[in-house]
Amino acid sequence: MFRIMLIAASGGHIPLWVLVKFRYLGFTSFVVGTLSFFVYHVVCVSVHGSTLGKRLLSIVVVQEDGTPCGVKSAIIRELAYFIDALFFGLIAYSAMQKNFKEQRYGDQWADTVVCKRSSLAPDQLRGDGRFVLALMLAVMADAGLNMVGLLILINS
Repeated sequence: MFRIMLIAASGGHIPLWVLVKFRYLGFTSFVVGTLSFFVYHVVCVSVHGSTLGKRLLSIVVVQEDGTPCGVKSAIIRELAYFIDALFFGLIAYSAMQKNFKEQRYGDQWADTVVCKRSSLAPDQLRGDGRFVLALMLAVMADAGLNMVGLLILINS
């Protein structure tokens, strides 16, 4: 992602001294990438209830009582993803097998559930305009964090 943004920003002519710094992406790019992944998901889930992937699959994250997911629940849910995803998702899979609502640990701790959009009443769903807003905000936040990561790499 860093290289694509850099090529676009430089018009395809990246200075040699910048390329030398990119040989050592390492820890900084890992932290920035992880943070941008987290922020993208929190923004999408808290503003609309769906990331782009969830929207394509017609699923949505809601509170257990059917109300839209809030910011606090989205943060808890997405932080717990880093635990749920361990061992290729086996932790989440085992949690979902033991739970009647098929919730992973992040959903249990945040009191949320992932369900089909068609299973909810229309007044429980957020509109398409809100999805576009959520997606735009999330992508801008993701890109902004990646640009900050680029600046850190270039200036280190």
